[in-house]
Amino acid sequence: MKAVLGIQSTRSIRLGFTLVELLVTLAVIGVLAGLLIPALGRSRRQASRAGCLNHLRQLAIASLSYAADDKDESLSGKTESEDQDLNWLHQGYMDSPRVFVCPATRNTVRTNTAASAFTGAWGLADLQQWAGGVGPSPGCSYQGFGFYGVDVPTYMDILVNDKPRRLNGGRKTLKNIHTYVKYHDAFGLKGAVAGPSRSWIMADWEHAGSWYYPDAGDNHGPEGGNVGYCDGHAAWVPVREYLFQYELSQDEGRIGIPLTF
Repeated sequence: MKAVLGIQSTRSIRLGFTLVELLVTLAVIGVLAGLLIPALGRSRRQASRAGCLNHLRQLAIASLSYAADDKDESLSGKTESEDQDLNWLHQGYMDSPRVFVCPATRNTVRTNTAASAFTGAWGLADLQQWAGGVGPSPGCSYQGFGFYGVDVPTYMDILVNDKPRRLNGGRKTLKNIHTYVKYHDAFGLKGAVAGPSRSWIMADWEHAGSWYYPDAGDNHGPEGGNVGYCDGHAAWVPVREYLFQYELSQDEGRIGIPLTF
């Protein structure tokens, strides 16, 4: 009987973990966590990009609806390049303020209203300004690309509060996005016609580092950015293609990261 008890006692002790076994188990868990955490991070980033693409697609389609109602068929209500007020798109075309916020950011659009510094028209104050990056700042996560041409030999006159304003280049319309011919020879693109499928109308906020270029503080970091196009589609633009696509759309003579104007 004693022998049997002794055997049982030894077996009961062997059922527990030794220190070596515990350390091995913890090491395996650590390795698995090291593999899973980056994968989860990538999944979250991809989900944010997909949500952002959906927002930009909606905004691009809304811009087409706006152009169909505008007497000049303008794809944008911007009055000049510095005017980033998107209330023209919010009022009657894109009612939900959430669509103006990139899911990759903590930006918010509040309900307070203000008069535009460019037109005096009233609208949501946070749709008159950029949020300023991925942080919790109030403001819009996107920027309009309603004009083309910088230092080009063509001009366009538009009315702002019933007064004419002359712009170098011009405002993108349903007509000229099919026929506009590039003036600058950056990237050898002189004479190229981008067309609606390669002309930007809305894009991620890309000003945290270099303007209009993906940097660490921008909506999706330095890997690239999402863009909405004048034909109503949206696409991810990787950083290696960003400058070429930007110049093809905007015709500013830009060949490097710093802007040339």
